[in-house]
Amino acid sequence: MKTYTKETAIGTYHALIEHLIGMMNASPEKVFNFAFSGGDVLWPLFDVWAYDYGDLTPWHRMRIYWTDEHHVPMEHSDSNYGIFSRLLIDKVPFPSDSVFPILCGSASDLKAEAVRYADKVRAAVPMVGGIPVFDAVLLGVEPDGHVASLYPGQEHLLASSQLYVACTNPYSGQRCVTMTGTLLLAASQIILLAVGKGRAGIVHDVLKSGDTSPLSYIAHHAADVRLFMDVCAEGGQ
Repeated sequence: MKTYTKETAIGTYHALIEHLIGMMNASPEKVFNFAFSGGDVLWPLFDVWAYDYGDLTPWHRMRIYWTDEHHVPMEHSDSNYGIFSRLLIDKVPFPSDSVFPILCGSASDLKAEAVRYADKVRAAVPMVGGIPVFDAVLLGVEPDGHVASLYPGQEHLLASSQLYVACTNPYSGQRCVTMTGTLLLAASQIILLAVGKGRAGIVHDVLKSGDTSPLSYIAHHAADVRLFMDVCAEGGQ
């Protein structure tokens, strides 16, 4: 795991965005397949991306998928796609046919939506050993150690044979569709974002402890992991 620590949250957002843009600039003929998670740690990042890097990002060479989505309409404040759309893609020249939401809000059968979305990913994302391989998966670090919508107590989904599954948030009871550990671990690169002292505990676990949470498991077993954090999340202040 490679770690990148900045003094401030804003500095951390800038470093992460510049990392992603640098990946794309290093391969100017390539179209990149990214998967993004939800979570409030990522919302300011998307805002910074739109306003500070809108003219510097090769939007036409990005294909964006989701790691998870809540069973709400896209207009709802809990919609990962809806928040991302309002903060970023509505403000930049992003091709409308290059973003692929999980359609939980219109799906009464989330198991069927999980199968549909997995089939879409299989059809579009390059495969290695029968599993789609994203160029990068961006995950917000949450204090409880959940990753995508895989929560503590749902560790069996880390080794699921399916790519996406229907699941339930054990705290709120909210239904959702989530990427499984199988697909997460196949990614070429896992990028983690942690800012604020409220995430210092889980960052310590990821860096110093064993597989104590779904997040720690992914961080310890993925081939290439990059952790972007500020000094508060690192525990320095």
